[in-house]
Amino acid sequence: MDWRNLPQMRAKIEQKAIELFGRGYYTDLQWKTAGSHCFLETAVGSLVKLIEQANEVADVGIVLSSSWRLDCTLDEIKNQMFVNLPFSMHFIDKIPDDDERRKNRGEEQLSPIALIKYGFTLDTRGSQIDYWLREHHANWNIKNFVIIDDVDDEISSRFADNFVKVNEFLSPPEVKKAYEILRKP
Repeated sequence: MDWRNLPQMRAKIEQKAIELFGRGYYTDLQWKTAGSHCFLETAVGSLVKLIEQANEVADVGIVLSSSWRLDCTLDEIKNQMFVNLPFSMHFIDKIPDDDERRKNRGEEQLSPIALIKYGFTLDTRGSQIDYWLREHHANWNIKNFVIIDDVDDEISSRFADNFVKVNEFLSPPEVKKAYEILRKP
């Protein structure tokens, strides 16, 4: 999506929402689904290229850590929000939502558990990623990983060697850097 022109982008997403769901009130999931139809083709192409390259040397699984994960289940993300995009089949999980969102849904807060087990709370995206990796590393047999994000919410301090910070959209140089990270032994 081209966030540089927010009023035009909002209008584009709204038009797509009308096309997909009719006029009226849109749930967060419907709004995000409409937004996913507005991603820049070059950015989607860059991610698809990275997945294709990485699939040559390992099985690729995507754990969603961006705000797109919030208030949606993995099934909704894969089969509704991103169903129109070729990488949706690679989603295997999402990092946990923050404690406040979990509390509002009546779910168990994870920060007390993380504090006891690992010595930190889940108040940043970096700590949420760290928690997910510690909890799932063995189950998924993770050999290597790359974190791609345009927000550095304590990610670089925890995962300096595995983080690619994108400026706006995943560019060819960022794809190259991410692929080099994934190829490291």
